[in-house]
Amino acid sequence: MDFDATTDERAPLLLRSASAVRRGAIALTAGIAIAVIAACSNPGNPGTGGDDPSPLRLAASQDLDDRVRLSWELPVGAAPRSIRVQRDGTELKALPGDSTSFDDLSAEPGSLEPPTGLAAEANDHAVSVSWQTPTSRAGREYAYSLVADYSAGGQAVSEPVRGRRSAPIVDELRLFRDGAELARIPATETAYVDMTAAAGSVQAPALSSLEALPEAIALAWTSSAPAAGAKHAYYLDAISAMGASRSEPLEAGRSAPTIIGWQLARDGETLASLEVSETSFLDRTASPGSLAAPLVQIEEREDSVVLSWLPSEVRPGRLHRYAIAALTTLGPSAWSPERSANREAPDVTAYRVLRDGVELGIVDTLFYRDEEAEPGELVPPSLIVDPREEAVGLSWAPPVATAGRAYRYEVVALSAVTSSASEPATAGRAAPRILGWKVFRDHERIAELGPDETSFDDEGATAGAIDAPTGLVASQGTQADSVTLQWNPAASRSGLAHLYRVVARSAFGETTPSDERSGARTAPAIAGYELQRDGRAWLAIGDVTTYDDTDAPKGSVVVPAPYPVPDRVRGFIELRLTANPSVTPPAPSQYRVRAVAASSVGSASAPVSGFRRVGTNVQIQWQRSAADADADYSDLPRAVLTTAIDLDPPTSGSRYYRASFVGEGAQGVTPAVRAMGNAFSVVSSGESHSCAVRLDGQVFCWGSNTYGQAPRQPSTATFTSVSAGARHSCGLRSDGKVICWGRNDWGRLPRRRAWIPSPA
Repeated sequence: MDFDATTDERAPLLLRSASAVRRGAIALTAGIAIAVIAACSNPGNPGTGGDDPSPLRLAASQDLDDRVRLSWELPVGAAPRSIRVQRDGTELKALPGDSTSFDDLSAEPGSLEPPTGLAAEANDHAVSVSWQTPTSRAGREYAYSLVADYSAGGQAVSEPVRGRRSAPIVDELRLFRDGAELARIPATETAYVDMTAAAGSVQAPALSSLEALPEAIALAWTSSAPAAGAKHAYYLDAISAMGASRSEPLEAGRSAPTIIGWQLARDGETLASLEVSETSFLDRTASPGSLAAPLVQIEEREDSVVLSWLPSEVRPGRLHRYAIAALTTLGPSAWSPERSANREAPDVTAYRVLRDGVELGIVDTLFYRDEEAEPGELVPPSLIVDPREEAVGLSWAPPVATAGRAYRYEVVALSAVTSSASEPATAGRAAPRILGWKVFRDHERIAELGPDETSFDDEGATAGAIDAPTGLVASQGTQADSVTLQWNPAASRSGLAHLYRVVARSAFGETTPSDERSGARTAPAIAGYELQRDGRAWLAIGDVTTYDDTDAPKGSVVVPAPYPVPDRVRGFIELRLTANPSVTPPAPSQYRVRAVAASSVGSASAPVSGFRRVGTNVQIQWQRSAADADADYSDLPRAVLTTAIDLDPPTSGSRYYRASFVGEGAQGVTPAVRAMGNAFSVVSSGESHSCAVRLDGQVFCWGSNTYGQAPRQPSTATFTSVSAGARHSCGLRSDGKVICWGRNDWGRLPRRRAWIPSPA
């Protein structure tokens, strides 16, 4: 066997490297050290075979992991035939006599423990595998000695030395993933970062909603949770000259990547990069909707300029395509499917109105009234005054009207995102139209007139005055038919002068007043006179200065109530006065007189008193009412005495009667009394008496009453029929019973006299 370590077939190819050279250098150094120690311990003849010298400076290595190297020196002049190597007293190998070294490759090797503490720490970029440095132990320690055999049969034994194989040296580490070698790692390393492990994944996010708004497009999205990478099976081999030592397997994989943001694209180009916390986005740069310019119409009014317009036409914005990707620690995800949206047509929120480029206001209606525009003008009217008795006449000519200043108007439609202005239009307030007139007297308004009226009669102006008549006198009982009055004519004068002006009224106010004019009502022309008696209503008596009051109060005739006596049988009513009439003169009346004009009256004169003359002769006239009421009387023919008879009173019901008295300057009437003439439905005559049934059912009898057959008073009961006998009478009462009265010598009457009617 070749003792050269570099030719040992068991040595791995990796040992043919710098590590082998390193181990050789260490062994040589160690051998020299051991030999020096041995020589020092046996400087003379270390052998045990007589005169033959033993090998000098025997050294055994302890720092080589693949062998125990023995080295020695031969004494000067020594030429042994062979040298036998002994290990723990047992011959191990016989070498040529000139040999000075030996490699014990059969020495028990050191041992290498498998790598321990294999662990993995994963993140989204790699799997970091770590371990502890493998532990190794040296081989068994042996006692080595040399026996030099000489040709003469002599032997020389060296002093023993101890040697052993060192603990194996890890040349490298080999990391395996899923059974395949992943990497070769220097023995001094304790970790490895696997950048090629299967990466985690992130699915493309989804655009969950696209909401079109006038001011933007609102986008929202969702994303599923990132997934971790696939698990791998890892194990580690520690490689040394003695072979490989394998760790326990370990499963690990890259963690799920982290979403760190979002990338939003519009129409294939990046729109925005967003924070991971955001899940929605307002695209305010999307193509906006548009507004059409308002079409404005203008109405020129007297009180304002009125602008009106139709709602502005609105159109949506251009259609855009949107997609989104997740930005992760590993890079962007796949793009979501595209979705399309466009901004809504803008809502018109208001309209801005401009006049000559200056904002008048912002409104949310479809019209605007510019009441601040300069108004048109009216030239003040010219007033004419016409004084008259009944009024002060005023007249005027309509004023000249001019339009207001012209302006340039624009209307701008406003929305949250855009605006659009109308074409400018020129307009101004129309010339004012007269809506009416106001008339002022002494600076106070006295009338409001319509627009077509250009005149006014001020009947409320202070009228001209008529003085009271003077010299009024009345007769004092000098004549019976009237009271005569006389007076002097009244005088008149003009009214108070007033100041007048007229103001035209328009939709936007009043014009400048006209110039003031003075006017007064003329003195009234006296048209006649009126008379008042005892404070009663005034009585027109004509254009006279004397008057006979034939309606002056007369004296009164006082008579008590008359007494009417209806005849029992013949049906007439006798009327009588219970006392003679007495005449009382009238009280004096108070008189006043005043002059009147066409539209005014004068002051009343001072009052005077007058009265009629009253005579003593009185004429009587009896009267009867037309019905059963104290009213509507008519004279009874030839009933002119203190006693009278109504020969033909109505039988249909009662009537009222009174006496009227007329004398010289006096008159009167008695209180009314009520009476009714008798009327009969049945009559019967006997031998010397008669009985009858009145319309009211009462029985009346007259004639001989010797035997009570003709009572002087009517019955209290009511009857339907009656019959008179020779000296008795019988009747059929309303309740159906027969009642008889009179003589009863032949049993004509019932025995009980209680059946005979009792007096009324």
